[in-house]
Amino acid sequence: ARLGKEEDSRERAEMFHLNRERLLALLQQTQGMLTECVGELKSCSAHKKRMDALHGDIDTREGALKAYGGGLAAAHALLRDGLQATAGARPGGAAELDVDEVVRYSHVVSYTSSARDGWEAGAPLVSALPPHPPVGLMPRSR
Repeated sequence: ARLGKEEDSRERAEMFHLNRERLLALLQQTQGMLTECVGELKSCSAHKKRMDALHGDIDTREGALKAYGGGLAAAHALLRDGLQATAGARPGGAAELDVDEVVRYSHVVSYTSSARDGWEAGAPLVSALPPHPPVGLMPRSR
């Protein structure tokens, strides 16, 4: 009976050892799979961050395009209104002008559109800068 108990005990020890080895192999396999899953989760997280950054960039560009479209629409309306306002004018005919506005504009332009002292008609205007107004015209053009 004692021999049977020792044999039974040895069998149990072998079974325990085999089960232990099998369970350790299973745990190592599970740990490897978990490591792969963590790597994939990190990769997914990095992709999500890049997608969020792209969404922000798209939103920014979409806002800029909307603003550009608004400015383009305003320019179109201004051009349309200008064409409608001039549609009634006859070609070659006189257009209505605000005299005060023309005088204000001439005062502004006179600083750079008058010839220098001593300039004669037909003489070339030389230098890179526009002609200067004579000293006597400067006070009158203000």
